Amino acid sequence: STLIGFLDDKYELKQKQKLFYFLILGFVWAYYKSDITGLNIYFIFSFISYTAIFVFLVLFFNQIDGINGLATGTFFICLLYVYITGTNLILLFPVIFSVLAYFFINVNGKIGIQGDSGSFFMGSFLAIVYSKSIEFSELGLVFFILGPLVFDICSAPIIRFYYKINLS
Repeated sequence: STLIGFLDDKYELKQKQKLFYFLILGFVWAYYKSDITGLNIYFIFSFISYTAIFVFLVLFFNQIDGINGLATGTFFICLLYVYITGTNLILLFPVIFSVLAYFFINVNGKIGIQGDSGSFFMGSFLAIVYSKSIEFSELGLVFFILGPLVFDICSAPIIRFYYKINLS
């Protein structure tokens, strides 16, 4: 997903192209994660769910990336939740320290916004960490706890669109 961000920065990909690439990545990830022993309803449901979660988290972090520190703060809250659910936080230290450097640069208002590459990385990283650390049946709990964050971020563009306010 980070490579898609680099391609986007270089060639200015259209939204439909990025969505197509992320759907392909989501399909690959879902195929890897889903139980393919038989083509039953559980396989279809898990395949669709893993793909949707992957694409949603990548686009979610890209949506909130324009506000200094918001994507990084959300990322840390999500990692904290992953830690609370039982994942060893020490394994995530390299990522935490790397993202923390971006956070302090962005909060101080200096040039250093990570752009699409960074937000795509954070979204895909969280999708993979969630699916590795949390049972499939507990994913509803993840979205329930992160629901207010998701609702706030998703409602702002909808309200702007409804009142015909420029989204950029």
